[in-house]
Amino acid sequence: MISGTIPEYIGASGKLSMLDLSFNNLTGQIPDSLNSSVYSLFLGNNYLTGQLPPWIIAPGKKVDLSYNNFSGEVPTWLLDQNLNVNLVGNFLQENGKNNQKALTCLQRHFPCHKGNPKSSSLAINCGGPQLIDSSTQVLFVGDNETLDATSFYMNSEENWGVSTTGIFWNSSNSSNEITNPYMIEAGSVLGQIQDPSIYTTARLSPSSLRYYGLGLQNGPYRVELHFKEIQIPDTQSWRSLGSRIFDVYLQGVQVLKDFNIKEVAGLSNGPVVQNYTVNVTENILEVHFFFG
Repeated sequence: MISGTIPEYIGASGKLSMLDLSFNNLTGQIPDSLNSSVYSLFLGNNYLTGQLPPWIIAPGKKVDLSYNNFSGEVPTWLLDQNLNVNLVGNFLQENGKNNQKALTCLQRHFPCHKGNPKSSSLAINCGGPQLIDSSTQVLFVGDNETLDATSFYMNSEENWGVSTTGIFWNSSNSSNEITNPYMIEAGSVLGQIQDPSIYTTARLSPSSLRYYGLGLQNGPYRVELHFKEIQIPDTQSWRSLGSRIFDVYLQGVQVLKDFNIKEVAGLSNGPVVQNYTVNVTENILEVHFFFG
């Protein structure tokens, strides 16, 4: 609920290494004082405007500026870099270069394939390879791209994308159970699964995870969200006391609040499927998982 502009003095000490002001009501520009020592800057989901400062691109720096009001052409200096900045959900436009098509396709107005739909269905295996689910025979496309704290991705067919933000503070897990803190495999913590399925893998995010179905025909859709707890074991151990609680939004509308997979699954600890009907009007479907 923080509003107003970000004060210049906030980064003046030179000792601030991380700043997270995401999901507020901030306006104005990004102060240059944040260029000094901040290596992790999270300002997503605000109302910031103005010029994108070139210093947001630097070795080791991670910046989230997603879902603000930045507009104009994507700067050339940004397109020529290996992005460590998330700028999806703004109003940026292509500037003639095409090597960051994902960035311009995942802007707030989602310009790619609008009015020219490519499909009427989509299934994604979050955090895993392409596979056919043995129980339904549905083909799930693979989602095993390496993403981190300020990442986004769109597949080569341009029919789906994903955006994630947030830092796991315990990413240096001493037990080595999690080699990639933004991805989890059931076999690494719960014992090997003989029959690989959509519940074998998952993509993790400590803050915000969005999936986009792109170029969909307009009309009503049945959305199935498949959940299973594969990281927190159901054992007589302190590890079983953990919980994973988050909200879910479809097309910007909250459909689940404080959702806890283990609590809903109960003693069975089995899969949980949530079904919804949503309407696609501009050839885009957005599914947002949010830990606030």
